[in-house]
Amino acid sequence: MGATPDGRLAQTPISHGANPTPGFVKDGASLSLATIIAKIQPGYGNTAPMQWELDPTFANMDNIELIMSIIRAHFDLGGTLINVNIMNKDTVLAAHKDPAGYPELVVRVTGFTAYFSMLSPQFRQLVVDRILES
Repeated sequence: MGATPDGRLAQTPISHGANPTPGFVKDGASLSLATIIAKIQPGYGNTAPMQWELDPTFANMDNIELIMSIIRAHFDLGGTLINVNIMNKDTVLAAHKDPAGYPELVVRVTGFTAYFSMLSPQFRQLVVDRILES
């Protein structure tokens, strides 16, 4: 596909699943994400998972009710699968520069989980792109 007006270059992925292109929703808009993706999931299987990146500073007990409300809303609306990554942006960016220095870092890619350091540069970039604007 050719380039798009939002700055996506020609021949680069449009998205990593049912989620919008990384950076499209500037504030993360987790509830909107949960609602919209639930509408396109078929009600069974895992063909269009919601990919949700959370920073460790947000993913804590102080926010448990909000997190649970978003998860409940997704499933109540027909959603079938949420892939949740709790990722520290600085750690992932450092691991992208020096993968060998972070052999224990595990990430959800698109349909599979892997050690970040074992991914190709292209797959590492997919993970980095998701967190840069979240």
